[in-house]
Amino acid sequence: MPIVGEFSRVFIVTSYLIFSSSESSGQSRQPDDAPGVMLKLHMVTGHGRSDRIYLDYASTSPPRDVAVNAVADLLGEKQFGDPSRNYYEAMLIREHIERARESVADLIGAKARNVVFTSSGTEAINLAIYNAARYVDTHTLPNSNGGRSVILCTELDHSSIRLGAELWGVPYHVPVNPETAQPDIGILREMLADYKRNKVAVALVNCQVINHESGTLQPFREIIDICREFETPVHVDACNAIGYELLEEKLQDVDYVSMTAHKLGAFSGIGALIVKGNIRIKPIIVGAAQERMRRAGMENYLGIHAFGTVCRQMSEDSFIASELTRYRELLKPLRLFVEQSPYMELLPFDDNMASNYLLISLNNVKAEAVLIGLDKEGISVHSGSSCSSEPFSPPSGFSALGIDVDSILRISVGWATREKDIKVFTSKLEEITSNMSAFLN
Repeated sequence: MPIVGEFSRVFIVTSYLIFSSSESSGQSRQPDDAPGVMLKLHMVTGHGRSDRIYLDYASTSPPRDVAVNAVADLLGEKQFGDPSRNYYEAMLIREHIERARESVADLIGAKARNVVFTSSGTEAINLAIYNAARYVDTHTLPNSNGGRSVILCTELDHSSIRLGAELWGVPYHVPVNPETAQPDIGILREMLADYKRNKVAVALVNCQVINHESGTLQPFREIIDICREFETPVHVDACNAIGYELLEEKLQDVDYVSMTAHKLGAFSGIGALIVKGNIRIKPIIVGAAQERMRRAGMENYLGIHAFGTVCRQMSEDSFIASELTRYRELLKPLRLFVEQSPYMELLPFDDNMASNYLLISLNNVKAEAVLIGLDKEGISVHSGSSCSSEPFSPPSGFSALGIDVDSILRISVGWATREKDIKVFTSKLEEITSNMSAFLN
């Protein structure tokens, strides 16, 4: 593979176009002459700038080395082509895509032909809800705005589920228990029984494996069993779960499973919907016949290749289990610090959280102010605050739990987090919160 200066694989991924442009203009650009490019290089390797600490894996993960290397190999070998064509270059790309499809399917015990690649987890969720809703004919649905399909979800679900349910059907919310940050599965059973008695067909029940905001483990196995009992289609949102929870019971018989690549250490711009074998998918993005006529548009083969490569790594014996153990050990001293601090406390459902999550409720200070202070110290975490860089973001699920969203800090660790990172974060958090509290008092 071609090498530019002393850099090879990672540098090719982040600065391929920059160097191509420089070479075409006759200029010679070395890494030391391009500090902006160097920043991109550091970010892609997963360790960020050497002076920054990244603790927001629940939002997105830096790409793993295997993902970076996989894409660099294709770029370095100048492999490209339209996988729908029948010549050599195209067939090479098609081979990469189909191998990735098998790897994604293997990770959750599904069949490769049931994997539909999408641009994101959000698109996969919309595709699931749309197809579930269009198959159901509900003539007796009360207050249905024209007989549209009943879709069950919770206020904790991702906005793509809640808004997708509004767009494609009529959403009914299953109540949540604020003590556990989980849906009340007893009420879910009662709702399905009531719909059955009144001959109202439910198009879809949505559930998560790990809640994307609170990090709480959700009773998805129990919900799947209840849906099977009532012969009701179910969609499992696994976007935050792949790589962060042991799925001992495979999901091959679930009607719909949505996944995303960027949260498990591949790249953004790629996701997947895994459908049950007897379900025929109608596309919401129409055009040519890609993805077996289930999703039009030329495939993002670089993203798909990286996605499949990471899934293969995660399928190795004990790989995920060992990572989960490491995450728990990383967060142990931070939990102990929070329990002993007068400036913060753990949430009531802390013992039901995924291995890589920790939520902190701050006393008397705003999370947004602490977040800004941490950012200035070179530490990236997330706040539950309603303040956001997206001014029209949907309401936070924390509100449904009766939690003051402006007091919440969310810390989430991942594959590149070091013990040193947690120590530095703990020290800076103590310093910032104590100073703010002293100022307010």
